[in-house]
Amino acid sequence: MDENIRMLIVFLGILCLIGGIASVVFMIYYFFAMHAGVREERRNILPFLGPFQFFIPQLWNERGNRARIKLLICFLLFFAFFGALTLILKLP
Repeated sequence: MDENIRMLIVFLGILCLIGGIASVVFMIYYFFAMHAGVREERRNILPFLGPFQFFIPQLWNERGNRARIKLLICFLLFFAFFGALTLILKLP
């Protein structure tokens, strides 16, 4: 394989790895921002919902809903980056 192609594959792999790590960092930030924006009357049922809390917009105020949507977008970006990394590394 040509040396330039190999360098491009390594560069794209490192770029996808950094993008995946950055999306996880943003997911952690938006998770805590989402939990800061929970409605007071719904705070009691939040521990019992587990992963379903991401799909119930009635739990959150406006700030919490924005953080929830951004968290889900970062979650999709995480899988896109690591899916691209898997495809890049599978190339011969």
